[in-house]
Amino acid sequence: MRAAYAGLRPLVSEKGDPDSVSRKSRVVDEKVCGVPLLSVVGGKLTLHRPMALDLTRRLERKIGPPKKTKSPASPALPGGEIVSPSGEEAAARAYGLTPLQARWMVSRYGALWRAVLEGD
Repeated sequence: MRAAYAGLRPLVSEKGDPDSVSRKSRVVDEKVCGVPLLSVVGGKLTLHRPMALDLTRRLERKIGPPKKTKSPASPALPGGEIVSPSGEEAAARAYGLTPLQARWMVSRYGALWRAVLEGD
């Protein structure tokens, strides 16, 4: 599995202290070529969850609530589906890592530690 993140963070232009400008976020509601588009402008990456929640609520007001589906309350992140962290650490040690390396790799990459080492 490969994953990547890239982003452009446009800042809101306004008068005032430049340091405080970048912390503000706004939702821009517009149409591009006739297609409705909601964009988040500004903000801080560390506040991505509250900004996404705000955007989701605005979107829900526009198109209605999502259909009810059965899904976990908090889906696991990639690599987060570990049943036994100590078992994964033991597997990492058997792979040739030191105990410290094994603990570090499993704590950082979860079940994807092999993929990281193998460059997948």
